[in-house]
Amino acid sequence: NIRDYRFQEAYENLNSAIKLRNDLGTDTFKRYFVVFGHGFKRYKKLFDKSQENIRIQELELMKLQTDTSDLKNQLDKSEFDNEELVAEKNSLNRTVEHLKSQLNETENLATISKKKNKKRKNKIVELEAEIEKLKSNVMAREKNIEQLIKENKRILDITWFQKLIGRK
Repeated sequence: NIRDYRFQEAYENLNSAIKLRNDLGTDTFKRYFVVFGHGFKRYKKLFDKSQENIRIQELELMKLQTDTSDLKNQLDKSEFDNEELVAEKNSLNRTVEHLKSQLNETENLATISKKKNKKRKNKIVELEAEIEKLKSNVMAREKNIEQLIKENKRILDITWFQKLIGRK
């Protein structure tokens, strides 16, 4: 009954046992009492150890719950940060695409401009060649004009009698 923690009933049983058998002073009763006491002591140690293990496990559980809560908070924060990073990445991708299209347009304009500049340079070379040709033509005509002026002056300087004689 002590094992069941019914001490009132155990006391009454002990009292009736004492009345029926008065063997409290015998070695058998002493061994019974010592064995029962050691069993109770072992049970008490196991109970205390179990209580300590329960307390340690409760502390570990609380720590694990705190760690889990912290990890959930970190996960939520990282998911929020991840969403922000994805949005920023998408924004940067759009910006990069826009800049690429502008770069392509600029390269196209540069190519067109280079072609036009090449055509203009070729035209300038052609015009310079034509100018040189015209200058040489002008110089030749000026030379011809000078010769004609000299010839005209020479003819004007010939007197009537030299013309009569046939001097040219």
